[in-house]
Amino acid sequence: MSTPGAGLRGARACQFSTGVGVGFGFGARQPASIWETLEAVRGDLGLKPVGLGALHSLRLEKGYRDYGVDIDNSDTPVSAGLVCAVAWDKPTTFNGKAALESLRTDRTSRLVGVLLDDPEPVLHGGEPVLKDGVWTGYLQVGAFGFTLGAPVGLATIDHAEGVTADWLAQLGFEVVVAGVPYRATLSLRPFYDPDRARIHA
Repeated sequence: MSTPGAGLRGARACQFSTGVGVGFGFGARQPASIWETLEAVRGDLGLKPVGLGALHSLRLEKGYRDYGVDIDNSDTPVSAGLVCAVAWDKPTTFNGKAALESLRTDRTSRLVGVLLDDPEPVLHGGEPVLKDGVWTGYLQVGAFGFTLGAPVGLATIDHAEGVTADWLAQLGFEVVVAGVPYRATLSLRPFYDPDRARIHA
């Protein structure tokens, strides 16, 4: 960029939703000129503007966690479904490693993806999740998944025998929205691109 981008503090690749994007840092007086410059060249570069609402929807389809929304300091990497981010075989110890290792196989409470069968209900978070009519958890956050064509969210689910892929694959899950139960599919894996083929393409 020339003059409109002068003072641009940096750009970094970021992956918050279903693909790779770019984040910029700049001064408070520069957004308009930077937007105009990007808008002028975006067609040539294949760029598309995406707002926070779209990012929120896309990240839920991909199952990406948002600290302070879906998870907080009361969650563990195990319950949050983030054991892949823990270096269990790290040669040095880290604070809380022993306590975390004792929870490593605990599957009684998990953060899982939720996808409704019906495209009409609006999910916000806080909605009860039922299994065969019995409360088993609640939605942390929800939105409409435009790629999937249905409401999608993340829910904390409790099950004494373990929140496993086999148990979640059973029928009988519902999310109660405004007093009405709607059939739902629950999964430990993301509903969109679960094998990360798009990201690695």
